[in-house]
Amino acid sequence: MSKESWVGFPDVADKTGGEIFVGHTGLPVGVDPESLQLNADALRRAVIGWGGYESLTLAGYSGEADEVTFGVSGVDASGVGHAVGAAAITKAQSSDYTSASDHMKNMFNARNGTLSVRWNIDALNSRIETHERYDPNIRARQFQKEIRKNTIQGVVDHSVFDDWRTAKGAMTKSPTIFIDGQWMHALTADFMDQDYTGVATNVGLRLVFMQTAIKLVWSIGAYADFRTDMIMDPLFTVARPTRAAIATGILASHKLVRATPTTATQKDQ
Repeated sequence: MSKESWVGFPDVADKTGGEIFVGHTGLPVGVDPESLQLNADALRRAVIGWGGYESLTLAGYSGEADEVTFGVSGVDASGVGHAVGAAAITKAQSSDYTSASDHMKNMFNARNGTLSVRWNIDALNSRIETHERYDPNIRARQFQKEIRKNTIQGVVDHSVFDDWRTAKGAMTKSPTIFIDGQWMHALTADFMDQDYTGVATNVGLRLVFMQTAIKLVWSIGAYADFRTDMIMDPLFTVARPTRAAIATGILASHKLVRATPTTATQKDQ
């Protein structure tokens, strides 16, 4: 699979061997799911290769839509209210994610779990005009935003263990700053971890994994072996903040969803 492997939504599970699955999209009748494509390789490298999950599922669901409330300045003799110029918009949650993983396997740096990302199709519909709901290009931009946001949060949650998730709000606003902070936590924990018998043992473990670490960071084929059970961080032994940072970089720098080129060309004609 090339580094820009675009696959139609219905074919994603087959092309990725079940590692990525696209379920019910929530697209309106008349919009062919084949009109949208997923960058399957970028997501595999980020979520499974570096993020340490076993699979990724994507789907839409029916939830609350955005609400617009207009203020009323008064009522005339006929009972008709007069709206003021300002309106209050209550935005519904546009998407969410679930990280189903085994805490103990995580602590022992074993690949496990499923990251499930869902987008709220009703909220997304309320943010575009009715005719735009049938435009694959607009849908691609919406899905891209929601998938990127939730996969970034999901891989960080999976790679930075419970004891260090004290700044999740900061992570949402700035994943880079958050992960930088976690590196410092991991560095401290490496030298305080009571599971090891001392610094000498810690250094020994680093030497054992050095060859794998160098390959992960520098080799051109760094993403080749997604199925390796052990997913040690190249820099730390008790967490995976480096891997989370690399996964975040892949997700942030790649286009993840697009309209099929033929669809885009037909629209331009």
